[in-house]
This record gives sequence, C-alpha cells and structure tokens, in this order.
Amino acid sequence: TLSYRAAPWRKPDGTQHTMGTPTPIDPSFSSPFSGKSLDDIARWLRGKPQTVNLDDTFFGVLDKQVEKS
Repeated sequence: TLSYRAAPWRKPDGTQHTMGTPTPIDPSFSSPFSGKSLDDIARWLRGKPQTVNLDDTFFGVLDKQVEKS
C-alpha cells in the first residue's frame, strides 16, 4: 500500500501550496509509483485525505518511450 506520508499537505489554514517539486531532483530518487499500475495510482489519488494537496482530477504518466520522443 502506498503511503501519503511524503505527499504535499495543505497549509493549516486550508489553502494549497502551489510549488511543485524543487530542482535539482536527487539522483537517488525513486518514484513510489514504480511497478504500480495506473489503476493503483488512480485509486491512491481518489482515496487521498482532504489534507493532501494533490490534484486528483488531472495527472500525467510518463514512461521511457516519452524520453525518446
């Protein structure tokens, strides 16, 4: 089961953080979604707590094929 522990959280006043992932991204970073199906990820997004600040309407999926484009 994927945890929400590393997810961005809403500010205490309920407003959203607007900053994305800061760069540079650590080369040792490994996505928690690696090896998960799109259904698993969509279910995780739909089940997130209200305090998690992630857009559950739109999300993108990239794979190695995109790098070649």
